[in-house]
This record gives sequence, C-alpha cells and structure tokens, in this order.
Amino acid sequence: MNLIQAGFDILCVFAISDGHLDEREDRIITEYLQANFEGEFDIKNEFQFLISLNEKGLLRIVEEAAIFFDETTTMENKLSILDFCLDLSEADGKVTDEEFDLLNFVCEIWGIDFNKFLDSKGR
Repeated sequence: MNLIQAGFDILCVFAISDGHLDEREDRIITEYLQANFEGEFDIKNEFQFLISLNEKGLLRIVEEAAIFFDETTTMENKLSILDFCLDLSEADGKVTDEEFDLLNFVCEIWGIDFNKFLDSKGR
C-alpha cells in the first residue's frame, strides 16, 4: 500500500457509504489524489475490489488505509482528505448519517476530535 492507494480506499469507501458510487465520483477522487499524493497502483482493479465488498469488508479496508495514512503522512494531509470527504459528501446536496459515521471513524483513528473538526469548518 502507498499513500495514493490508502487515500483512494478511504475516499472511495466514503463515496460508497451513501449507497452508490458513480464513475464521475471515481474520476474526481482519482484526480484529487494524483494532484496531492505520490504513488501508483491499479485503480480499476482496486475500484472493482472495493465495490465487491460488504459493509464489514469496506470498514476493514478504511481502517487499514487510515492506519497506514496515520503512520506515513502529516496532519495537513489528513485534514486535506477529511476536507475532500466533506466536499464530496456535500456535492449531492446532503450529508448522510453513514458519511458522518465514517468520517468520525477515520477521525478517531487519526486522533482528531470530530466535533472540533466540523466546528472549524462551520458545520
């Protein structure tokens, strides 16, 4: 695993958490990651793998990716991922409970107070 794959896993599972993920969201996520993180992996295979998992499997993937991200990058990069998650969730006009739960889960792994993070974003 590398940072771009870890970020992809977190963001894709986050996008899937509202019940669907379309190719446009996949493309936006990929463009964001390529602009902000280094590394390569097979995006199409990873995407197919993620959409084949059940909820428990997806949560395990997020946990593994968040731990890897936590151990290998800066707080600035972590906050960038969280900001992007919020932007992605608000793009469809509503933030679901599942999206908030997943954000909170990642914040816990990263030692970030979820409510303070939301407050800092005016949400």
